[in-house]
Amino acid sequence: MDLAVKIYDTSQQHELINFCNECKKIGYKNNESLKKLKLDRVKYSCIYDKHKIIAISGTHHVDYYTGKHDWGVWYRVVILPEYHTYFNQTRPYGSSSIAFRICLKENILFAKKHGADVFLFTTNLNNDQSPKMIRQNSHAKMFEKLGIIKYLGERDIFYTPQNLWEININNYFNYIDKINENN
Repeated sequence: MDLAVKIYDTSQQHELINFCNECKKIGYKNNESLKKLKLDRVKYSCIYDKHKIIAISGTHHVDYYTGKHDWGVWYRVVILPEYHTYFNQTRPYGSSSIAFRICLKENILFAKKHGADVFLFTTNLNNDQSPKMIRQNSHAKMFEKLGIIKYLGERDIFYTPQNLWEININNYFNYIDKINENN
């Protein structure tokens, strides 16, 4: 099984609607419709298994931190449950995650190409938007211990209380390189 990454464009709308419908069935509220994805301001990396989107992650310019070349990554990131352990590894931390190994990398590369200097992501404090969202803050704390991200504090972003994190992209890519060397 080989995964492919495509930056979303309207030629993929049918596949993305199917993906949203699957998200709706399993209770992933933030990803249940094209409207919820905010396609007018967010660019998505779509991860495909053959002709089926199995994961997405968005990136967009943001102005809630330094207000300059800040980009939000890992926006509305979601993976269909049957792919959560796609890489089937337990060590090092994050190595089995499509979100960490593929989605985040693609978001960072897209944002860099468009002038990003600062790479941010948020984790909701109110975790009722999907069954898996409750784990996001604990995953972020583990990545912080590894030196990959830095906690910037709580903020109200888009009327939602969230934790704000900054990614150290050098440490991230070094970590990903080590994971890939072991595979």
